[in-house]
Amino acid sequence: MEPVFLAAEEDAIPELRRFVVSDGFRVAMEPTLLEAIAQLEETEVGLGTEANLDLQEMSQIEISSSGWPIEALELLEKAETAARDLDFATFGEALRELRELLQDLSVREGL
Repeated sequence: MEPVFLAAEEDAIPELRRFVVSDGFRVAMEPTLLEAIAQLEETEVGLGTEANLDLQEMSQIEISSSGWPIEALELLEKAETAARDLDFATFGEALRELRELLQDLSVREGL
């Protein structure tokens, strides 16, 4: 969450105009923090079933502070091996799992 400040024309004191919030996938910018969060929740309600399932799957991925780099490297190696073997189904699956792992981590870390 980051506030957006605009410099006033007459005074040098910045004025808070909008709150920018993100859940790692979507961004909302509203005049109040409550409205910005509500905007994110409204957007989430509008997601399709497939997107909701992806979010549920991501929340089930367990990431320990020390174990995720190993898991990420294993998924990358799995994808690279599959690409060399021209096994595109396995490549796509490994890449999807790696993306979910990194997205979940970025959400948990607030990135």
